[in-house]
Amino acid sequence: MTKRVSIVGDSFTKNLHHATSFSFDESKCTFQLEFRPDMPKLLLVGIMERTCRATIIREIPGITECFQSREKGKTEVKLTTNGSNFQGLWQFSAGSEESILEEDDIYSNDIYAILKTYGVEMARAAILREMGSVFGAYKIQVDQRHLELIADYMTFDGGYRPFNRQGIAANSSPLLKASYEMTASFLSDATLYGDYDDLSTPSGNIVLGRPNLSGTGVFDVVMPVAAVA
Repeated sequence: MTKRVSIVGDSFTKNLHHATSFSFDESKCTFQLEFRPDMPKLLLVGIMERTCRATIIREIPGITECFQSREKGKTEVKLTTNGSNFQGLWQFSAGSEESILEEDDIYSNDIYAILKTYGVEMARAAILREMGSVFGAYKIQVDQRHLELIADYMTFDGGYRPFNRQGIAANSSPLLKASYEMTASFLSDATLYGDYDDLSTPSGNIVLGRPNLSGTGVFDVVMPVAAVA
């Protein structure tokens, strides 16, 4: 450590001819600057503040800010970051002799990053967790099976499909797409390109006032004619 401090100090004083001394440890950095008496006065405080904000001591690419918090009654410190980089966090944790990160507790609300890092099953679990957090914040009770259906639809093809008009545009049913958003746009596109609806979706049947061809609508209840007579 002493040799490293000496090397850094020599490099600092060599590249900055106003510097006369330089030292640092784990908590602070100290250096001295000397200027000629006839040199115009400078307000070094503002210069130092701007320089410190632009100087990178150590960083994890993709993470721009980090906030520290502690839950009431608990000793663990929680770090919340702006941005995500799982590989960078792993390297940061592995690079220190005593890691300050619990790798099993790392989580992100970046669904795409989770998909690329941990796979589609973890992405599905993250979608369920995020939807549950949104409804839970407003005390809205939603059956877990409904949330699982949404998460399954978004990830059933092994990727990450957005649950919005861009994601639903890949569906083959023009009536289903028109029943969600941008009704005029989807119907005009279907007319322009000669598209058709085979009425295999619940939304398509509801639009035309037909029974849904799923659940109890899959079969018909037929009474025996002889019994009626």
